Amino acid sequence: MLSDFRALDLSDEKGIFCSKILSDLGAEVVHIEPPEGNRIRYLPPFYGNVADEEKGLQWFAYAQGKKSISLDLRNQEDKKVFLRLVKKATWVIESFGPGYLEELELGHEVLREINPGIILVRISPFGETGPYSKYKISDIVALAMSGVMYTFGEPDRCPVRISTTHSQAYLQAGAEAAVASLMALYHKQRTGRGQVVDLSIRESSFWCTANAGPWWELHKLRIQRAGARRLGRGHGSSLGVRHRLIWPCSDGYVCFAIFGGGMGSRINVELIKWMDEEGMADDFLKTFDWSTFDLDDTSPGDLLHIEDMIERFLRSHTKTQLLEGAVTRRIMLYPVYDTEEVLNNPHLKARKYWIDVKHTELGTELSYPGPFVRASLSPLRVGRRAPLKGEHNEQIMRALNKSEDEVVQDSDKYERIKQIFEGVKVV
Repeated sequence: MLSDFRALDLSDEKGIFCSKILSDLGAEVVHIEPPEGNRIRYLPPFYGNVADEEKGLQWFAYAQGKKSISLDLRNQEDKKVFLRLVKKATWVIESFGPGYLEELELGHEVLREINPGIILVRISPFGETGPYSKYKISDIVALAMSGVMYTFGEPDRCPVRISTTHSQAYLQAGAEAAVASLMALYHKQRTGRGQVVDLSIRESSFWCTANAGPWWELHKLRIQRAGARRLGRGHGSSLGVRHRLIWPCSDGYVCFAIFGGGMGSRINVELIKWMDEEGMADDFLKTFDWSTFDLDDTSPGDLLHIEDMIERFLRSHTKTQLLEGAVTRRIMLYPVYDTEEVLNNPHLKARKYWIDVKHTELGTELSYPGPFVRASLSPLRVGRRAPLKGEHNEQIMRALNKSEDEVVQDSDKYERIKQIFEGVKVV
């Protein structure tokens, strides 16, 4: 899809997922690494649990399919090489923070002089402007200040992060930046003009709050943490009943919601039929009027009985049994998988989602996620391992010199043709 375009990526872990998406879509992505290598190379975990700049699993995951060239942007000669690369680039992606590129005399004005159509994607903690623009950030700060952590966790305990090992905030920012990069490309194709994408990690994290924002805008209700449950809307300006979302089963957990309305009543009826087939639905459940079911109008005692009966049924089945039964009956129920279960998921295996990537430097192959979408006319390009530090220095420099030589040759050829036809008049 993007095979005609090139991205120069100066970012670290705060923005690297942006160029990973562009790379999967076919763009040539060149990581401009400092001589010591990108920061993310040194972040755990490591292959074989050996701390090594060429064995970082996060680098493996997010730099897959890209190229690497080592440049010190504080060195004048290396800076000239970078600007030569900018001439033929579509995007420059950076996550240094406000003012850093300007300090290096590589701000948007300079890049635009070299390439008027360049798209500069700036991923920063709080955006390029505003009272927090100079502040640093971390995953936990982004999730807390965006309101995400306020809504996550059990109500009688501390709020929790989405992950303790990987930064969801940075991944969210990278995904949002990739979408913005494509919007800027669309604009460039229509107008010929590049632009600056100014993306705040904190602001992009807000979209992980799901329905908390709309609840306030629509109902002036502030969603509270409810743990394995969710809060319904009560009458007037109050929050309603807490009803279960995460349920235990015989080998883990599943996600299932009891709710009303047309779709809810159909799903509830189907579940009760399934329970009845296995002798686990009592007369109360079978005669209950699900067509008028409303969580906020159901008595606490009735709701407790309904939940107890459903929990007893779910506990008697495995995740696989529940998923297969739910698919057959069109019930919205989903297993809560761990990493190994995702790897062994039969649906993903049937779609050949996982791919084996050769790591000749390690003497082995590693399994990676494959294309996130299958496009018949423009398939995604996923498969090459992440580059070693500066692995493509010579290749990129040869291509850069060759392309500039071709421009000179074309210019000389034009001058010769001009001389041949000088004075010739065509009537």
